[in-house]
Amino acid sequence: MREKNKKICVVCGRSFDCPPSDKTVTCSKECSRINKSRTHKDKSNNWTTESRQKLKDLGQTDNLKLGTEAAKKSPRSGRFTTNINAIDWHLISPEGQHYYFHSLNFWLRENCRELFGVEPDSRGFLNARSGLSGAKRAMLGGKYGCTTYKGWKVMPTETDRPKMNKIMGPCNNDIVGQKFDKLTAVKRAGKDKNGRALWLCKCDCGNTITATITDLRAGRKKSCGCLKKERYNIIGQRFGRLVVIKKECSGTHAKFLCQCDCGKQIIVRGDSLQSGKTVSCGCEKKTKIKAEQLKDGRKLQDHTSDIFFKGTISKNNTSGINGVTRLKNGKYRAYIGYKNKTYSILEDYDINVAKAAREEAEKAVKENNFDEWINALKKEKQSCEK
Repeated sequence: MREKNKKICVVCGRSFDCPPSDKTVTCSKECSRINKSRTHKDKSNNWTTESRQKLKDLGQTDNLKLGTEAAKKSPRSGRFTTNINAIDWHLISPEGQHYYFHSLNFWLRENCRELFGVEPDSRGFLNARSGLSGAKRAMLGGKYGCTTYKGWKVMPTETDRPKMNKIMGPCNNDIVGQKFDKLTAVKRAGKDKNGRALWLCKCDCGNTITATITDLRAGRKKSCGCLKKERYNIIGQRFGRLVVIKKECSGTHAKFLCQCDCGKQIIVRGDSLQSGKTVSCGCEKKTKIKAEQLKDGRKLQDHTSDIFFKGTISKNNTSGINGVTRLKNGKYRAYIGYKNKTYSILEDYDINVAKAAREEAEKAVKENNFDEWINALKKEKQSCEK
């Protein structure tokens, strides 16, 4: 194994390990700081006149100057329309004047004072260049805000078409002018979050929306949303015991004024009528047939749910004991349902007290003497209050 090289620190004199090729002369950062303060004292970090003259005599600075001047004059790298990075542009001014050019930098330098009121290479010049470049990216489908800058609109050129197809997806399906129900395709409008090409469509009512060509051809997009309101043409139709009289303009849903066979009028949503969810003003719930259906559906035994006899705990229970719930004030309330009515038995901070009261009420229900038991409990509460 090769031994480490030893050096002596020039500041503190302590030996330290260091590779032979390393030019380090101090053992720590503190010693390095002290050494630099000694060696760089009264010396400037700028190039001295002697150093510059020495490099000039060697010819090292002349080559750099020649290269800079050559780059400025080169048609592929200078500020010309032939710059290798220059692209075609088509701008429309706020007044409607069209401008066609190849290099944005070169065109801005020639026209920035007249058209934008700024000097070349100024802050306003840089803002104009950045704003127009961002509008160009937006036109190609990028995430920039919009395709305009201070009223100047960026239009696509012939050289932009391949880039637009690459960014937005292939444009094999050109549907401009085609009609889908109430929508007419106007132009491409970027991509959605899944990368599918979007189309800007104009509805017959005047509104505009964006949709994919798949949704348009499959019939999933037929209008801007106005077609949903027109589908409820149900005035005069009967739904159960209700007859639609007229449409009511209230809220976001289509609602209708309906006349029930019992003589009462109510307002019902159109989808509730067509789906059969609402078939009366509520009077049908009071009929004997409805009561029998309710009783059979809930499996009632003497108007008490069959769940009570099974001892099933509700999923919304907060105490883990059937018939006992925890209140916000920390107390536990014991309750019981009997003959379609809920009875509150007592409230206590001790859960065992509430549990015992619930069990006592269950026993009274099962022994068919709940009415006597609950009446006795009420009298006991009244006497305690007095």
